[in-house]
Amino acid sequence: MTICTCLIGNQFPFLAIDILFVTGSKFDRTLSRSHRVVVMDSRGHGRSTRDARPYGYDLMADDVIALMDGLKIRRADIVGWSDGGIIGLDLAIRHPERVGKIFAFGANTKTEGVIDHLWKYGRSLFDGLTEVAADAGVSDQFAMDGNPVAMNFLTRDASGQPSLAFRTLFMQEMIRRGVLMPWIAVSLAHGDHELGATLEAAAGALEVYAKALEDGVEHFLEGPAVKPVFRRYN
Repeated sequence: MTICTCLIGNQFPFLAIDILFVTGSKFDRTLSRSHRVVVMDSRGHGRSTRDARPYGYDLMADDVIALMDGLKIRRADIVGWSDGGIIGLDLAIRHPERVGKIFAFGANTKTEGVIDHLWKYGRSLFDGLTEVAADAGVSDQFAMDGNPVAMNFLTRDASGQPSLAFRTLFMQEMIRRGVLMPWIAVSLAHGDHELGATLEAAAGALEVYAKALEDGVEHFLEGPAVKPVFRRYN
């Protein structure tokens, strides 16, 4: 098994796990002034491989310790996003002597009830957005896809062709109503208030969507359409 890493700078070690910032970014360059930045992909993520053992945060935290041992890093500051944040917390609990400071973003310390909540909330959101689209008369142009915990919204123009311009219009109108939704990711933090606010915003956004189908999206879009970006590695 191979764990992919990138090292930047030569000061006190700073270990970044599964974060959104990519190597060579302003984030890396800034931190490398005061830290030796080690950016790693966890097993099975990005360019790192995995073995046959099932995933577990304790196992991925042990990978970090093995990496630190291999690099002869006695102690490091840790930053992690999502799984990386949980790995950081696991390191602090089981290997406090190897950890300096921790910044954990999007992490949780308990998993009880998480799966049931995500599926229940996701189903309500999926069905709610489908119903809102029907009420706006745009079911053929705006549709939900996937499953309740890994869903996506599909946008089409009046001819039924996939449309990034209409996707951008929908996001624009959601932002105008206080909801940032370039994609959909359900969360344990989402509850009845977030569901109601999202569906209310979507109802207004899809009213504009329906008008744009009649009059032309160019009359409603206030900037360029979004464009997909493809990376060699995830």
